[in-house]
Amino acid sequence: MIIDRWKATEFRQLLLFTGPLVLKDALPEVLYHNFLLLHVAISCLVHPYYCKLYCNFARELLVLFVKHCQEVYGQEFVVYNVHNLIHLPDDVERYGPLNNISCFPLENYLHSVKRLVHSPFLPLQQVVNRVCEQQCQMSVSKQHNEFPLLKGILHEQLTASEYSDAVFYSSVQTADFTLNNKDSDCCVWMNDGRVGLIQHIMHKNEAFR
Repeated sequence: MIIDRWKATEFRQLLLFTGPLVLKDALPEVLYHNFLLLHVAISCLVHPYYCKLYCNFARELLVLFVKHCQEVYGQEFVVYNVHNLIHLPDDVERYGPLNNISCFPLENYLHSVKRLVHSPFLPLQQVVNRVCEQQCQMSVSKQHNEFPLLKGILHEQLTASEYSDAVFYSSVQTADFTLNNKDSDCCVWMNDGRVGLIQHIMHKNEAFR
């Protein structure tokens, strides 16, 4: 098993379901009993009925688990995250079973977030920009029967006051063609025979320019 590549949901499965069986003969008895303290406590706290009935019992088990960890793994093992287990029953008393406040459903979205980052420079800004772009595309698509689609949100703004609240894009896609403002591909041949250059693509007040 390559533990360092496990997802959080895989650790959850080991803790709540498969761990008591697969670890029984794989761990020394003292470590196995230490694991069972955590297993029983968390199993109580995730159950929609037993989380209230055995909340205090789970609290006692978690306190014992943390103290036992100091004995079997050393003081340096009891970091903030380990100590914080003691306070899980408080959260259960306030919000209900642990599944109510679990972030496990969000874990699969991490892959989508990672795909939004294309370089190590300003990763958070990249994610925000891409999410804003996606939201703008969804909004525009809904209003215009999915076309045109605006892509590549930019953060430049024209100095003229009438354009100060406009959002600029690098390209716009219609049902028949795609236009963009790249120097190598910004020429357009209009229906009247004229040739033009695309300098800006912007969205303002429900209109495209």
